[in-house]
Amino acid sequence: MFLIPVISIPIISLSLIALVYASNNTSYASSTTKQPSPLFYSLFSAKPKVLGATTQGFEGEDPRPHIIKQFYQGYYGNNAPLADYGDFIVESADKWKIDWRLIPAIGMCESNGGKSIPEDSYNAWGWAASERDLAEKTGNYNNNSWEAGIERVTKGLATSYYHLINASDGIDFDEIWTIMRKYTPPSEAKGGPWAKCVWQYYSELTEFQTPAR
Repeated sequence: MFLIPVISIPIISLSLIALVYASNNTSYASSTTKQPSPLFYSLFSAKPKVLGATTQGFEGEDPRPHIIKQFYQGYYGNNAPLADYGDFIVESADKWKIDWRLIPAIGMCESNGGKSIPEDSYNAWGWAASERDLAEKTGNYNNNSWEAGIERVTKGLATSYYHLINASDGIDFDEIWTIMRKYTPPSEAKGGPWAKCVWQYYSELTEFQTPAR
């Protein structure tokens, strides 16, 4: 009887390839020169470390809050503040009828899930944070709580951005690019690192799996 040797070939997931690709690209904050602007643009962001993610099934429940929690925990363990607010993120997104993945994806690019923010601002999204706001301490970038911050940004996206895109059948990269042009104008001239970052994490949230127990 002949024995056929078995060769073990490591398999690299598409998500890992995407993360490795992202690690070779500069983050929005590191590639953007801060300039005064009357429009919204981000000032706070740091590149997240790439760690392994875990999944768990939640039969009979809305999986979206758990996906958000596990998504952040896969990068930062229990150190990302937004990981604990998946329920409220989904509730607010449904209330204002926007895609639930936008808030955690933008929060990841702008602040590593709330890890890198101005002290006591509860602002993980660089929302309304211009140089003038910071210099004059207008408070336009501060929120009283994470719930207030989530609600403010979700409402803002719904009322000031959603009319610019067609999200009836989901959001694609071109629509995130359209959001970027208003949300953070300097990024477009630099090749769109903000849109690319948001799209990466939006896609990861889309493909995140919670298998049955």
